[in-house]
Amino acid sequence: ELDPRPGLSLNTEGARAIVPDLEVVKVDEDGLEYAVYLNDANIPRLRVSQAYEGTVQTSEDAVKFIDERKRHAEWVIKTIEQRRRTMIKVMEAIVGEQREFFERGAIALRPLTLQQVASTIGMHESTVSRVTRQKYVQTPRGIFPLRMFFSGGTKTQEGQEVAWDAILDGLREVIDAEDKSNPL
Repeated sequence: ELDPRPGLSLNTEGARAIVPDLEVVKVDEDGLEYAVYLNDANIPRLRVSQAYEGTVQTSEDAVKFIDERKRHAEWVIKTIEQRRRTMIKVMEAIVGEQREFFERGAIALRPLTLQQVASTIGMHESTVSRVTRQKYVQTPRGIFPLRMFFSGGTKTQEGQEVAWDAILDGLREVIDAEDKSNPL
């Protein structure tokens, strides 16, 4: 009489597909250059309609009200456009710092902090944090959360910096390659 899937009664949506907010694409055949694009093809551009311009001449209050709303709408549009530019700047800085990741994968991740990216693009760390929260990027290596590129790390015996994710990825490769009947 018990339900073998009790969680289904709480979540009826099912799995949601991740739609990346940004896309990193190789520009040349050598793979030395990458371009960053916003994935906003399905999002319409906002604009202020001119339909009401000059139509309401009844009172000074009505004209003042329309002008105030128009200025507010223009401010919202400007803010959205600024956020879009900030997202591109942040991703370009990440690509610059984590170029080896795009060539070799997670094993090549280097330690990177929000503060380093903020300094690179000339913005506050909290701005970078807000821009990267719950955002995803499509790369030649797959789709990843932007937060994945920010992690601590350690130095190897040779003095090279290695991110924790790269260490975990290396351990995963060793474990996957070992003889299962006689593990290390």
